[in-house]
Amino acid sequence: VCLMGIQLSKMASEPPRKAAKSQRSITSYFPSNKTIPPTIHRSATLSSSATSIETAAPEMQRTPTLQAATASVEKPPTNDVADDEQTTTQRLELLKRLVQSKTNNPAIISLLDALTTDEPVFRLRSARFHNADLERYRDDYPDKSLSNPKMTKNIRFYSNTLPSSPKGGLIDTVHKDWYRSYALLERHHGYIQWWFPIHEKGMSYESQVLQRHERHAIQNSEACRKRLIRSYEIMLDFYGFTLQDKATGEIVPLSDVKRREERFYNLSCYGHNYLRITRISKCLGLHGYSHYQTPMMAAFLYQIIETGNLSTCASSCADYWLGTVLDNNERRALEYIVLFYSKYQSNLLDQADSIILKNQQPEGEGESEASQDGPSSPSSAADSPYQGTDTTVPSSPAQSPTTGDPTEQVEIEEGMETEQNARDSDELDTEAASKSVDEPTGSVSP
Repeated sequence: VCLMGIQLSKMASEPPRKAAKSQRSITSYFPSNKTIPPTIHRSATLSSSATSIETAAPEMQRTPTLQAATASVEKPPTNDVADDEQTTTQRLELLKRLVQSKTNNPAIISLLDALTTDEPVFRLRSARFHNADLERYRDDYPDKSLSNPKMTKNIRFYSNTLPSSPKGGLIDTVHKDWYRSYALLERHHGYIQWWFPIHEKGMSYESQVLQRHERHAIQNSEACRKRLIRSYEIMLDFYGFTLQDKATGEIVPLSDVKRREERFYNLSCYGHNYLRITRISKCLGLHGYSHYQTPMMAAFLYQIIETGNLSTCASSCADYWLGTVLDNNERRALEYIVLFYSKYQSNLLDQADSIILKNQQPEGEGESEASQDGPSSPSSAADSPYQGTDTTVPSSPAQSPTTGDPTEQVEIEEGMETEQNARDSDELDTEAASKSVDEPTGSVSP
């Protein structure tokens, strides 16, 4: 403290030479009519500087350089915004032509009419459109027999004679009691395999893999089909949508804005629901409701692309959900939309004319439309609508090498890993980890 006192006293006793020097420096650049005394405090010097700057500012604004700069700023705005809007409209029209060369599905056309932006939202990491697991599903699981007559859990559950477990119940009871019980539907991880049985084992050890004879029995029972649609309606409501038309499968967002926003937020936060949606779409395709798949994908794509409400679902939608659509033409059209809203947009549009020309070939020369009653054969890689740079994705093992139009040959950026084999069971954790969400015990396999 003493040393600090001594230092301060020295500073106070110093002559004001520095202040005078500072004064001369300021007055040389900003002359003023006022004369500052030679003995002045530092704060007075600073206030003098501010006064000099204010006095000189009007003179500086009158210089030719500043006048020219001001004039350039005041120039009328250009038509860049209008040009960008025109370019966006032209791109969207070209996309619509490209999609219509594959299909005129009302849900897809309505989606295209509603889209107004061309900003990329998808980041494609690899050739997910040719995921081997999804191709096996579309090919109706040729490597599985699935014909054990003693396994009847699924048909008994949908016949309302066997309760689901754990902590479930008869299907009519849970449909009534669990409707809009959002907390229960979120935290309970053992019911989804019972409500939407498929030919794959889920994480619930008390559920059973769907057998082929069970699938046919459910399809042939009107009561079972109605219960399956009711299961679908409850889950759509849980995700923020409602089934508008049971004949076409059209779905729309919930009319209650507050409830809809809460449901969209919940879906965005809990990644295990993405796995559930994959299972739901597969189940619809297996049980004769493949015409429900495209309207569901169109509704999700609108919320991902246009509104951004479900932007966190973009990766799962592109990598898995679209691959569950059984109709080959509709699935390819949806892939066009995803590629348009990704970094491959320019490649897709550059090839649009040649792709449209190929798609307009007579029926029988291109890929055939999928049956509405069950899975179809996987499509060839040659019909994929985009090009990258290096790595070519092989066609399905069940098909001969690709001999299609090279303008549609599938290629991916250098360094990206190509998926060639079926996903093992541990890939469930891989997808969940990509969403930064821990997979709870009892959730389903995609």
